[in-house]
Amino acid sequence: GMLDNPLTQKLYTSLYFLYKRYYEDPFRTLVLQYPALFKHGHVIDIGANIGYNARLFSKVVTPGFKIFAFEPDKENFVQLEKNCSFSTSIIPIHSAVGLLSGKVDFWHNDLHPGDHRIATAVFKKNINIRIKTNKVSLTSIDNFTKKWKDFPISFIKIDVQGYELPVCLGMKHTLQSNPNAVTAIDYSPNDSTKLGFNPRELLSFWKNLGYTGYEMTMTGIQRENMETLYQRAIRKYYINILFLQNENKILDSKKLF
Repeated sequence: GMLDNPLTQKLYTSLYFLYKRYYEDPFRTLVLQYPALFKHGHVIDIGANIGYNARLFSKVVTPGFKIFAFEPDKENFVQLEKNCSFSTSIIPIHSAVGLLSGKVDFWHNDLHPGDHRIATAVFKKNINIRIKTNKVSLTSIDNFTKKWKDFPISFIKIDVQGYELPVCLGMKHTLQSNPNAVTAIDYSPNDSTKLGFNPRELLSFWKNLGYTGYEMTMTGIQRENMETLYQRAIRKYYINILFLQNENKILDSKKLF
């Protein structure tokens, strides 16, 4: 309830943005080292929270292209709209993202504003406390992008607390249409398992499509095989992974733009 106060909201946002920038954010390093990854296409931010990453991406996106920021939680979405109202390039969208379009059960975690998640049947069965859920809108990226005849994408960010596999399965056509698009995923095997998914299937999805994986940290990126990424995520609880098909896009990005 403290965040109902406008002054507390402003303080929370400022502290959260500072925390992300100095303690938990690999994307600022990516933007500084490889800005070309965000050029000449739209950016899709799935799990935008209150807008930290969307604001960061807006600094490097090519003029005329947009950052489509998806956030299903009602309270976070209100803050997302406020925090991004200064930018005409950021389009907040109040929706979850997954395999299909429709409605889905969603859990708002009162104790952690960054830990809301899709409430799958497995999650509701296994969680140790009785939870309340509400229905939220759900779309797939393929259904979202098919509204446009031409929809170039440069970068996709996914941070959905274990629901990454359905999100990825729901954007296969979009990836095929944008082979040079780069995707970054907050990968937590434990969170995936809590929702009833096999976390190895997510890595297999990208490997089978011919993508290379890089671990993203605050100091840079490091190419790794999928098994190493899985083991590292188990050990650390979560890691950020960058997936791309055209490795030259990474190698050449500093000099191309």
